[in-house]
Amino acid sequence: MKEVPKSRRYRAGAAFMVTSALVLTACGSDGGAGDSAEDGGWSPSQQITMISAFGAGGGTDKVARAMLAGLEACEEGVAGNVEYHEGGSGVIGYSHFQQQRGDHIVMATTTELTTLPMFVDTSFTWEAYTPIAHIADDQVSLAVPANSPLQSLRDLVEAAKTRNVTIGVVGLSGPDNIARALLEKQGGVKFEPVIFDGGGETTAALLGGDIDAAIGGAGDIVGQVESGDIRALAIFGPERYTDGVMAEVPTAKEQDYDIAFTQWRGILGTGDMSDEARDWYAGCLEKWQDTPAYEDYLETALTTQAFAGPDGFTDMLKQQDTEVRQVLEESGAFGQ
Repeated sequence: MKEVPKSRRYRAGAAFMVTSALVLTACGSDGGAGDSAEDGGWSPSQQITMISAFGAGGGTDKVARAMLAGLEACEEGVAGNVEYHEGGSGVIGYSHFQQQRGDHIVMATTTELTTLPMFVDTSFTWEAYTPIAHIADDQVSLAVPANSPLQSLRDLVEAAKTRNVTIGVVGLSGPDNIARALLEKQGGVKFEPVIFDGGGETTAALLGGDIDAAIGGAGDIVGQVESGDIRALAIFGPERYTDGVMAEVPTAKEQDYDIAFTQWRGILGTGDMSDEARDWYAGCLEKWQDTPAYEDYLETALTTQAFAGPDGFTDMLKQQDTEVRQVLEESGAFGQ
């Protein structure tokens, strides 16, 4: 069996919605996650590996490290590391994980799990893996360098009518690039997308003046917005944030662009993961949500609490596979 070479390791320390007059919401949580080691069930007998398909510093990296820390705190003696298999808009990471077997390797996942096979000919769909849990949701934002003359989405659209406007996004098929495509369609313009392998790379390019704007998770840029190095022009969400510096940022809907996303985040097991192992991971992460560490993750990543165990997460992915495809086809995002 051929494996993609491992790139970098990080040792852990301590629903996608689209509107073009239509909003899709993620399914709710299911009941208990299942048996844990406390009930005499499965528990890790070796180090856990957490796979990330996107690079260090972005939203996927943040949730991967946070979840791994939660698993390590769940039971004495549990330890693990994060492996990055980035590239190809997530294809390399998901393809690598598709080849893995056993109960001690998991993957941080997000909306790309369902949308990537809609845009790219892949060897996998979400059904190649074992859904463990839906962990949190976050919103997508658009930002520009602090010294940019652009002050609104309207300014961005108008600029694209007279010159080439570059917009950095993470991955080909994720909410970032889909938001870019829908903004193009509603604005009647074309932007030049610049594809990155992680939110950290996108933010660095924005700070360096290499791109005109960037679309990505609000948590990826909040530090630079607070420092004044970046200005956020819009939130592609159903409503504004209620506090903090991002509360001052208007939604796209407020600026007459009917585009909203709630990007989900979760965790997958290998295709042959045992039910006992799946339920241990889900049970630990459900308990993690009642800890200060989870609250810290929500605050630093600007995400909102969400949880669905294996059954609820599976139902959500089934819904995504049909309804999101329908919305993207109707919106014209596949052709942008």
